[in-house]
Amino acid sequence: MKKTTLITDVSGQNGAYLAQFLLTKNYQVIDADKRSARDNKRRSRNLGLENKIKIVNIDLTN
Repeated sequence: MKKTTLITDVSGQNGAYLAQFLLTKNYQVIDADKRSARDNKRRSRNLGLENKIKIVNIDLTN
């Protein structure tokens, strides 16, 4: 069984590299994403993360 981790900003530099590292350690990575960040996926595309992580929409203020 894989370990699962939740990252709140895979679209940012630190989150993208953390996700990439955890994927190499056989983690399931979930990106808790706000809708406004959807257009900022350049970094995750460049690192080849798009099809390897699960994206869920959240609002941390709720």
